[in-house]
Amino acid sequence: NAAPRDALIAHTLRELADAVRSMPGVDATALSVTGPMSGNWVIMQYFAGRDSLQSAGENSDLWPALFLVSPDWFRATGMRFVRGGPFDVTASGCIVLNETMAPMLWPDGSAVGQCVRLERRTSPCRPVTGVVADARRSQIIQDARPQSFAPLEAKSADGWEPSDLIVRVQPDRRDVVMSAL
Repeated sequence: NAAPRDALIAHTLRELADAVRSMPGVDATALSVTGPMSGNWVIMQYFAGRDSLQSAGENSDLWPALFLVSPDWFRATGMRFVRGGPFDVTASGCIVLNETMAPMLWPDGSAVGQCVRLERRTSPCRPVTGVVADARRSQIIQDARPQSFAPLEAKSADGWEPSDLIVRVQPDRRDVVMSAL
């Protein structure tokens, strides 16, 4: 059974993130189920007035990828908010969209505060807290694709544990931080 092993890895990553975060020169640390450019997974997402983006057609490039991330993900990866802001540390029932996804659903630009449901039409509503600038999903030479970001804690109960640690280091401190690790 992999679950105890995954929980142990997640616990170790959380402890490592705390230790690295306190090092001089480290600006932010974040955890995620998949790291930047290392892939993504698609989960059904439902929106008021639409069935789902997946039902919009066979083009899977338009299906929104979901990333499960810790709240400091946006700071650690350098993702800039264009509207709203990140979810807070205590929130598990919210979501952040990217600039490509938000207008697909709400062309008038009012994505913040709207409702997204994950997995089932009857799932609890997750309010959109912010919209981030587009970033590549899995290939550097790829057009922007719809992306959403939910708090990692939202799916931990379902067995989705973090497997990646992202560290943002001040450029002039990189060598010092790397040698300490």
